[in-house]
Amino acid sequence: MIVVAVMEKHPNHARGKQQIFNWAQAQGWQPQMEVYLSEIAQRPDVLVHINGRPMALEFQCSSLSAQRLQERNDGYHRLGIAVYWLLGPTYLRHLRAGMISQFTQLHAGSPHLAFWRLDRQEIEFRQNYYRPFLSRKMVSTRDLILRQTQSLQRYMHYRDRRWRSLINQAYVNGHQLSACPLVVHPLVPQWPLLDQGELYWRLRIILKLTICQVGMIWRRSEWNHWLIQQGRWWPTPCLTRNSRQWLIHKIVDQFTSELLDAGVVRQENANICLMRQPQWFDDDTVKVKKLLEGCR
Repeated sequence: MIVVAVMEKHPNHARGKQQIFNWAQAQGWQPQMEVYLSEIAQRPDVLVHINGRPMALEFQCSSLSAQRLQERNDGYHRLGIAVYWLLGPTYLRHLRAGMISQFTQLHAGSPHLAFWRLDRQEIEFRQNYYRPFLSRKMVSTRDLILRQTQSLQRYMHYRDRRWRSLINQAYVNGHQLSACPLVVHPLVPQWPLLDQGELYWRLRIILKLTICQVGMIWRRSEWNHWLIQQGRWWPTPCLTRNSRQWLIHKIVDQFTSELLDAGVVRQENANICLMRQPQWFDDDTVKVKKLLEGCR
């Protein structure tokens, strides 16, 4: 089932809601507009029936907290009504990572955001929110690492409490944050689920591995859990628990694979063993020089 949500007072809401109603009617879905569901005290913008199953379509134009979104979804699910959120024009640009995660849904097995285009009177699926971004002018691994290294150099002057904590941890262990190992740098685009970004999450893990004893062993399930615990993950109220875990584990498995390739850890049957300490550069100048010389 699908639900599309919109705030009543937004000027585009009534227009979009009528368009969605007309579109659903053309599909033969027997739409009903703003049917009051007394059991949960909610009114889906458009309630349809697809193959005999109820679906709420909600057109969202105004801001909506993740908590309120979860509450609305839970209400529909209690009645066996599927929910699908269509975003209005306000959300078409300048979306923060937390908002992307909040409205993430799966379409054809892939994460996406769904928009109702008032100008075209149709749904538009967008999947171009993966990070890190590879622009036309920055396509190589080297360039991406250089760009991230430059960002880390700027973070040295930030007053953000969590970044300052990482900087201090690196300093105590004799390292410069921007001189971190190459394996720290995320190069494979992932869906944005981490509130401080994947680079921050990887740095936190590497700093903890730096003080772990070589030879330490985790069961693979314990290793996965430990990596997940090192991050703060945005809420995803429009995903099932299994879908959320699948997306998170894609990020965890990718980093684990890179640590295995770098020889930092080794997999032995169902265990992960720390083989050596992550190798930091002497400073970011040495790191940049090696990158410019062709180090990957």
